[in-house]
Order: sequence, then C-alpha cells, then structure tokens
Amino acid sequence: MESLTLTQIWPLLSLAQQQAVMALALTGDHQEAADSLGLTLIAFSGRLKNARRRVFQLWYEHETPPRRRRLDKRVLTHSGTWQGRRLLTESDLERLRSRRNNGATLQALSEETGYSKAGLSNLLAGKRKPARDRQEAA
Repeated sequence: MESLTLTQIWPLLSLAQQQAVMALALTGDHQEAADSLGLTLIAFSGRLKNARRRVFQLWYEHETPPRRRRLDKRVLTHSGTWQGRRLLTESDLERLRSRRNNGATLQALSEETGYSKAGLSNLLAGKRKPARDRQEAA
C-alpha cells in the first residue's frame, strides 16, 4: 500500500525535493547527501524539510493527519551532539560495556555520560544505535 502511495506522490514533488530525498536514500547521511548535490548542509536540510512536508501533506490529503510526526532519529547522529550533549559512538559503548562488565554501575555510567539509565541500557544492549565514530563518518 505504501509503495503504491509513494509512486503516486513522487511525481508531485519538485525536482529539487526528489533529488534531496533520493540523495539521502542513497547516502544515508545528511552531509554526504548535501555534498553529492553540491549544497550546504543548511540548504539541503531546507529542501529535505520541504519534501517531507509535501509528502506528509499529500499522504494525508483526504484524512486527518496524526498530531505529531515521528522524528527521524538519524538526524541526531550527524552533528555528534544533541541538546549540548555529545552522542555516544560505538567505540564509546565498547569502553562502557567493558567498564560495566568490570563492575561499574549503570547509575555511575549514566551520571558520567549524561544519558538516562534506560537510554544508556538500550544503547549498551544494542536496542538503539549509537552515533558513528568520526573516522567512519568521514
């Protein structure tokens, strides 16, 4: 059903919106997608925001849309920070897992990293993905 709807919506997007969506789909990274289009990250983000808004508008054209749209959590991993807190990378998690195995409490690790115990537990258990290590992102 969703693929049918997308094939109906896709031609209604502008060329710039289609390019932004396709670049992100191919690269999986906002900065790489912007670079591939020869845009600044701000310009790319604006195009992508417009594309998402248009898709949302067309998708729910004859319905009442949901109150809130879900946040694309991938966006949190691109800057390396969120709300002033450095995001944990896979190498950070390996060090934390080692410390946890050596007796460090989840409370102590939580206080040290600024993450909630639940959030940190999910990252350590692999239920949430960490930010990419800087050498991988480059």
